[in-house]
Amino acid sequence: MPKGIRTSIRVLKGLGGPLSEKYKKGKSLKALSEETGLYVHNVRRAILLHDKNIKIRPSKSYKPKSKVPTEKVLEEFKKGLGSSDIGKKLGIHRTTVRRVLKKEGYKYPSRDLLDQKQRELVVKEYVKNPDSYKVAFDWGITENYVRKLVRRSGQKVVKKSNVKHPWRKKDSWVFRRRKQ
Repeated sequence: MPKGIRTSIRVLKGLGGPLSEKYKKGKSLKALSEETGLYVHNVRRAILLHDKNIKIRPSKSYKPKSKVPTEKVLEEFKKGLGSSDIGKKLGIHRTTVRRVLKKEGYKYPSRDLLDQKQRELVVKEYVKNPDSYKVAFDWGITENYVRKLVRRSGQKVVKKSNVKHPWRKKDSWVFRRRKQ
């Protein structure tokens, strides 16, 4: 069968019996692929269509993932290092570090921009003057974050108005970002 031709399921089902027998005897998917002229993934499909309970062996080029040094991650975390620093030190990604910490029951601190008192002040300021742009500008945060804090506090978010802000500069980065 020439390579590159789309193979239908009917053809694969017909080939599945002899292929699965040869595979069970120890032939590799690659060897069966070269023998039949099918792509490796089609050989795999044919075998699995014939026998769904067969376990596909990993190829010889497959390298299992190395084990993450959980003890070292926990040790470094207890020293006070952040996930990026731990990852650089141990040669793993920071997300892997966070996943290990979560799995071990440690709650990683969130990167919240404001502490509790500041969040309450932002909400109070918004309640006095429901202009999320002005509040965000004053606090150096985004409008979405202001609205998120207001919603979390149980207050109602006022719809955006078409208020023109006289102090807004047309060439500022905030104005350009909003226009897009």
